[in-house]
Amino acid sequence: MDIVNELAPDGVETSFPRCGPCYAELTVPRRQTAAGREDVLLAAHYSGRPLDPGADEVWDLLASGRGDWLRLVQWSDSQDLQTKIVAELVRALDLDGPEDELTFELSLGGSRYEDMDRAFFWSRFGDNPGAASKVEV
Repeated sequence: MDIVNELAPDGVETSFPRCGPCYAELTVPRRQTAAGREDVLLAAHYSGRPLDPGADEVWDLLASGRGDWLRLVQWSDSQDLQTKIVAELVRALDLDGPEDELTFELSLGGSRYEDMDRAFFWSRFGDNPGAASKVEV
């Protein structure tokens, strides 16, 4: 949040849209088209704005493990954090393991070319919709 405050133009809180040189702020809290998602509730805690009543329920949801969109993962040091981030990517993207670059690249919108063991990020052309078509799928 500190970098946002640093980049925000003077008086941006009273303008609409909230934008300026090198700065644009989304003012409607959404995540895709879903309402009431726990990731949006958690993000509100870091917005610097007053919280809605009941915004603390996200912490109980995380602690109980009942969240659909968030998981609570604890780490002890920077090496443990790196290990757990990789493990979470493997779990969330259904990779075969930490070395599974091809499946990771395919999850980002890459496409295989023939039998090569790598993905290519094509632009849109002909019948190929391109890598950008897989954004937010």
